[in-house]
Amino acid sequence: MKRFLSGFILACTVVLLPQVVLAETTQDELNEIDRVIIKYNKNAQQFSRFSQENTDVYIDETQHYISLPKQLLSTKKVQQLIKKGDVQYIEADYKRHAYDLKSHITDWDTTSLGVENFTTQLKPKKEALIAVVDTGVDYNHPALKDYVVPGYDFVDDDNDAMDEQGHGTHVAGIALRGANYNNVKILPVRVLDKNGAGQDAQIASGIRYAVDQGANVINLSLGGDGISQTQRDAILYALDQQVNVIVASGNEDELIYNKYPASEREVLTVGASAKNKARANFSNYGVELDVMAPGQRIYSSFPRELDIEDGKRDGYAYLDGTSMATPFVSGIVGLIHASYPELTSEEIEVLLKSQAELPANVDFDEELGFGHLKADRFSVDQKAFLINTTFLTEGNDDVQIGVYGYDNHTVDVAVNNKNTVVKTTSGITHVPFAIEKQSEAMITATLRDSSGTIVETVTRAVPVVTQDIVVDIKNENNMAPTLMAASLYGEKDGVVEPLTRYIETSSKGTFALSTHPYDDFDQLYLTVVADGAFYTQKVDAEATVSLSPAQLKKVKVDNSVLQYPKEKRFNNIYAIAPPMHTTVAYMDDWAFPSLLPLNYLTNPYVYVNEGTYDFKFIDAGKNHAFLTMRAVPVTQNTTIDFKNAGYLQRVHLNGESILPIPIFQMYFEPVLPGQEPTMMGTPMGSNKPTYITRGTYDAYVHFYIMGIPLMSVKGEHVRITNNRTYNLFMEDDTLNMKIAN
Repeated sequence: MKRFLSGFILACTVVLLPQVVLAETTQDELNEIDRVIIKYNKNAQQFSRFSQENTDVYIDETQHYISLPKQLLSTKKVQQLIKKGDVQYIEADYKRHAYDLKSHITDWDTTSLGVENFTTQLKPKKEALIAVVDTGVDYNHPALKDYVVPGYDFVDDDNDAMDEQGHGTHVAGIALRGANYNNVKILPVRVLDKNGAGQDAQIASGIRYAVDQGANVINLSLGGDGISQTQRDAILYALDQQVNVIVASGNEDELIYNKYPASEREVLTVGASAKNKARANFSNYGVELDVMAPGQRIYSSFPRELDIEDGKRDGYAYLDGTSMATPFVSGIVGLIHASYPELTSEEIEVLLKSQAELPANVDFDEELGFGHLKADRFSVDQKAFLINTTFLTEGNDDVQIGVYGYDNHTVDVAVNNKNTVVKTTSGITHVPFAIEKQSEAMITATLRDSSGTIVETVTRAVPVVTQDIVVDIKNENNMAPTLMAASLYGEKDGVVEPLTRYIETSSKGTFALSTHPYDDFDQLYLTVVADGAFYTQKVDAEATVSLSPAQLKKVKVDNSVLQYPKEKRFNNIYAIAPPMHTTVAYMDDWAFPSLLPLNYLTNPYVYVNEGTYDFKFIDAGKNHAFLTMRAVPVTQNTTIDFKNAGYLQRVHLNGESILPIPIFQMYFEPVLPGQEPTMMGTPMGSNKPTYITRGTYDAYVHFYIMGIPLMSVKGEHVRITNNRTYNLFMEDDTLNMKIAN
């Protein structure tokens, strides 16, 4: 079983995140954060009333959390509840997406798993329930209709879990194939929308719902970057109820590290094999991996009305992906539950791992986990003894020992010759150790019978996830601040990319993060936002970083050109979208955004360490303005006024040729080397202009109707020098923009 890897949770702080709009469900956009989860105390009934007053809010009153657009954090009601102490934590409500690669297939998968031999030797004693937590399931499909029980739709919040995308239907069919259609039923739980994307809040609710409906197995063929405590709590709830949680490793051909829920130690993480390869070339890998199953060229059910990929609308499709490998395992585990209801979820996991196929003299491999699942090897008559731990973390951690069939035995567990003796427990035993900072640790487990005779000894060297960078922060009052966000960037071969974001802290003002997955980067950069202060540092792979008041300069942000403070008639607008200011720092000619802007109306200050910055001002309410002050050196306390930002230019969008009543959101980004666009700008209708500082920008325009993203366009290196209108038009099925004559 896997153990929790630290991520980032915002505890009892008001967070104003960048204004991000999801235009399409590409990988990058899915990872943008536009919603947050507030975990509140159970007696805070005001949140229930708040959810009734706002339509774009999701609430789980039994678990006491609410998901809302990040802009609503600035409302007076929410801030009052936070100040009252009714909030336990606030965290990003990440989007997850269905793992899915489409291709054509052959028929090889169930043969490699040994499904037919496996199912003929079993005598099921009951019916098992497999929850497909996904895009829903086409319960009318002829291959599925006799096996699907009523479920729930957490996207539309109703009892109809019909699949509008196809992914969940394909997954459900594979789960039934894994069980050879024997004594299992499918519980559809819709948590991903028609684009295959969904929020952690709904996913967590879906997991808990599946457990409460009696699911024996939960299939999660979904995932993404960023840890979620809300989702993790739901997974632990399932495991506590003896439910096996089976998760796809992902399809990026990279380390599983920092991808969730695949990185959770407690779940069973599945990679994909190919017909002639132990690992398909897209399948993610790493120490978090558990087992492999077929995931390339897999045949299964698909909603007929959506079945357009292969030119045959017959309701069946051929897909690739770890999404396809995972339900094979779920089906097999479901049938084991049906045949051996006396087995615990941990015992099933230990047996599957001990009986998987790996090269001789190897018990774990970072590309294959414990091996390729071999269902026809499964036997409860075989004993099992294995080291379940595949990596350790610096500090206090557990070594996990898997045991089955050995009663009244003891295990002598040693980590680098430090010994502990424990009694065997069928399933997985956790043995605590203090793990020193090191690249790897040697684990030895010796099994002895009641007389002390050695029965078996297993040994493995495992990597240690180290706290390589330790950051100690003091704010402008020389106190430990509340960490709001931290980002690690890496530079390699002249390109900078984000590596880790939103790091969890063990205490206020201090946190640590591991850099071991990023050893091949030439340089690492760190940005931190805490108590309104923005720190940017070049860091070493192993270092202690001190961020202190001596580095900080107080910058007052003024904007006399747009007549602030606010006017009362705009109170409702500013409650949803207050004007904000944010900073972008430069190091080595690279630009690093602060990610967390501040509400200009309540805090027109920012504390930064010495350096050169861009300052951005965004008003999405009264003025529809986007102002920038470029390359401002900050060496002392200072005041900046956006009246000195440059001439304001009026930009107008004309999209009447595409949509009669279009709604746009337009974003401008300065063209800067190495800077990721933060997508901060101003939403606007076609009849209202945006004011922008003259300069060269990348322009992003997104089209919405009733909040649904329809299409988007990017205009590169747009020069804003005069008041102008952009005509938006379609050409060769592509949306374009050009300056009007």
